[in-house]
Amino acid sequence: MIRILSIETSCDETALSVIEADGGTLNPRFTVLGNALATQAEMHAQYGGVFPNVAKREHGKIITELMGRVLTEANILSTGTIPHDRAQAALAELVREPEAQENFAYFLENYGVPNVDLICVTSGPGLEPALWVGVSFAKALAVAWQKPIMPVNHMEGHIVSVLLQSSTNATYTMPKIAFPAISLLVSGGHTEIHLVKNWNDYTILGATKDDAIGEAFDKTARLLGLPYPGGPKISAFAKTARDNNEKMSATLLKKIGEPGDDIVFPRPMIATPDFNFSYSGLKTSVLYLVKKIKEVTDQELDDVTKRVVARAFEDAALDVVITKTLRAAVEKKAKSIIVGGGVAANNRLREQLVARAKEKNSATVVLFPERELATDNALMIAMAGYFSYLRNNKRGIDSQKIVAVGNLKISK
Repeated sequence: MIRILSIETSCDETALSVIEADGGTLNPRFTVLGNALATQAEMHAQYGGVFPNVAKREHGKIITELMGRVLTEANILSTGTIPHDRAQAALAELVREPEAQENFAYFLENYGVPNVDLICVTSGPGLEPALWVGVSFAKALAVAWQKPIMPVNHMEGHIVSVLLQSSTNATYTMPKIAFPAISLLVSGGHTEIHLVKNWNDYTILGATKDDAIGEAFDKTARLLGLPYPGGPKISAFAKTARDNNEKMSATLLKKIGEPGDDIVFPRPMIATPDFNFSYSGLKTSVLYLVKKIKEVTDQELDDVTKRVVARAFEDAALDVVITKTLRAAVEKKAKSIIVGGGVAANNRLREQLVARAKEKNSATVVLFPERELATDNALMIAMAGYFSYLRNNKRGIDSQKIVAVGNLKISK
C-alpha cells in the first residue's frame, strides 16, 4: 500500500487529494483520505472562457492552502520545519510562480514532511501556463520532502475516473473492469476514442479534427446568449424542450426554410468508416440558423426558440459520439465502454448511450464516472499516477525531466 498526494491544475480547477492505493493493476483498491478543489468558473465567466494567465495566477494563490487542507483532512499534516537548504532549493522550483512562493515559504517554515510515499501531478494536456503551476509545485514538494514524483496524463486520469463509484457516506467502491475496453473521452478540449487493452495500454482509434464536443457546447451556448460555462445550460434548455415537447411554430419554420416540422442539424462524419469527429461544422450550422431567425423575425431569440435550438444541437452532437463509440465497441469486441471527461456528466449522453447499447443486445458494460469525478479532479490523477508508478517499477521520474506539455498524448 502506498500513500499518494496528487495535484491537478490543467485548466481552471485547482485540485489536490491524498489517497491510499494497493492491489496492483489486476485488483486496484483506492481509499480517499483527503480531497479538495477550488474552481475559477465564475471568474472566467466574464471572458466567456478560460483565460490562461488568469488561471495560472489563481492556481498559484490557492494551491498551498488546498494542500494544507487535504493533508489535514487525511490527518497527516506534520509539525516541524524543513531544513533550510532544502527549503531554499524547493522555493527555487517556484521561481516562475511568484503567487505561490510566499504561502509555500510559510508552509515550509511551519510544517514538516507528511506521511506520503509519492507525489503525482498532471503534466498535460491542458493550458501550459496553468499546468506549469502544478508541475512546479510538485517539483518543489519533491525537493522539500525528498519524495518521488510521477507525471500523469490528464486524459488517462479521465479514463481511470470510473474506478471510483460512490456508495453511502461518501465512500467508494471499485468496479471490476473487463478488457478490452473502449474509452470515449469527451471534454472541452478533447473528443477521442481509444482502445484500452489494460491500464497504461491505450491505442487511439479516432479524435476530433477541429472543435471538441465540449467546446461546441460552449460555443453554441454563446450563440444563444447563455453564460459560461455553457454546456450545462445547453443541456438544461434541451431537457425542458424535450420534456414539454416544444417546437418552433410552423410559420417560423417555413420562414427559415426548414422542410419538416422541427429543426434537425447535420451529424458531421457520423457515417465515415473511421472513428474521427468534426464539430466546427455543427457549430456553424447553429450560427447560420440563429442569424436567419433573427433576420426573419427582426428580434432576438425568445426562450422557447433557444430551448428548441439547444435540443436539436444536443441531439446531433451526442448522436455522433454515441454511434461511433458503439461501432468501435462492436468492431473491437469490447467488454466495457468507459466514458470520461466533463461531458460525461451530461444526462442525455448517459441515458442514450446505455439505452442504445441495450438496443443492440450488447453485453458490453457501460461505465460513467461519478458526476463530481467527470470534471477535472485530483483523485483521478492519483489513480492514474499509481498505475504509472507500477509500470515504472515503483520508481518516480527524475523531476528535471518533467515538463508541462499542452498537447500531451496518451496513445501509441
